[in-house]
Amino acid sequence: MASSQGGRTRQPTSPPNNAVTGVILVVVAVVIGFYLLAKGGGAAKIDAASGRPSAVATHKSSNETTVPTVPVVTTPIAQLKVVVGNGSGTSGRGNTTRDLLISLGYTGATAENGKKATKTTVYFTNGAASDARGVALALKLPDDRVAAMPTVIPLATPSKLAGASVLVLIGPDFTPGAPKTN
Repeated sequence: MASSQGGRTRQPTSPPNNAVTGVILVVVAVVIGFYLLAKGGGAAKIDAASGRPSAVATHKSSNETTVPTVPVVTTPIAQLKVVVGNGSGTSGRGNTTRDLLISLGYTGATAENGKKATKTTVYFTNGAASDARGVALALKLPDDRVAAMPTVIPLATPSKLAGASVLVLIGPDFTPGAPKTN
């Protein structure tokens, strides 16, 4: 329906091309995405030992100091299965350590015979590094006593570790309940 005004014929306007609009929006979204990636938005830090996100997520403030923001959630201590292996050479030390852990809320603790150890170490399975650190802290052991589970399980009967996330291998250097000096 062309109308005529003063000798001119007016042509009807065509509707906007939706395909072109869509392509423009996609291009803009991709450019914004590349910009955010280049600025480092969203890169997660993974703890190599545990495979979990690092124990404390951090961000840089304007003065470039590291500020803790979100701690990693660990297994509730009453649900954590901990095996105490007595590798100290002193009879009963594994049971005493298990009883100490139970009194501290680690009600899933059991005691087994461990292989001979020179020092007390808290081992963890994949994903349980923060749980092992919690057990070490409860036993007043320093962080350098926490380690990934070795390939050869240091228990007299390795199958006794089944289902456990943490193994406390007691060495002759640890007496449950005795004050620790570091």
